[in-house]
Amino acid sequence: QAVRSNGERGAQTGSVEAIEDVNGFIDLKRTVKQLELGPPRFLIPEGPFNTKTHALAIRAFAEAVLDAGLDGASEWRPASDLLLRRPPRGGNVVREAGDTDLQAALRVLDAREGCLAVQGPPGSGKTYLGARIAIARAAHGPVAVTALSHRAISNFLDEVCAAREGAAVRVGQRVGNDARCKADDLVVFADNGPVITALDEETVQVVGGTSWLFSREDLERRFDTIIVDEAGQMSLADVIAVSRCCLLYTSDA
Repeated sequence: QAVRSNGERGAQTGSVEAIEDVNGFIDLKRTVKQLELGPPRFLIPEGPFNTKTHALAIRAFAEAVLDAGLDGASEWRPASDLLLRRPPRGGNVVREAGDTDLQAALRVLDAREGCLAVQGPPGSGKTYLGARIAIARAAHGPVAVTALSHRAISNFLDEVCAAREGAAVRVGQRVGNDARCKADDLVVFADNGPVITALDEETVQVVGGTSWLFSREDLERRFDTIIVDEAGQMSLADVIAVSRCCLLYTSDA
């Protein structure tokens, strides 16, 4: 849990690593910059997360549904199909004899509209499959990768980078260096603005980030596909919010 001190600037003073109840010790993990602020005079919890972008994205979806109905809001069809539990629209969505998991998934995704759920127990290959879907879909347009935590996103992007095998796919991530994907050639975005610039200049094909990034209005419809890793851990409201950024929505449940 992040905590703040009562310094004049109200700066974040670290994160609680452990609490020892007998002697009343609190272990704080602190960066060099936080150490320069000196010891905290007292600790208070962080305030609630700012979810304004999420709320605005969900409101945009609701207004589209009010105007055109749940079926008629074509720009939000991936979100509508998710809520209505519909298979992807159009194309051949039937698995053919001899298909690998990847071939079957890509045939479905060629339908171009809708939501595909990939389900399976731990170790069944969801991340392996999802990473290769990301590389294949990057040929059609930018791919967004999100999850509940930076750690999960980085784990997925590690697999994407390992699976490139010479494919011209550049990967970026909106994250701090301490939680980033391990790839040496990763493009790290310290702010949201450079993400937009990179998309405009087509210098990245896969971008990882949390729902705070992909629910933003200035990223609306900027991605061909969004992959939600470990989607069962993400609230349905957040999934609707991030669907704002994509033309086609893919959910890894």
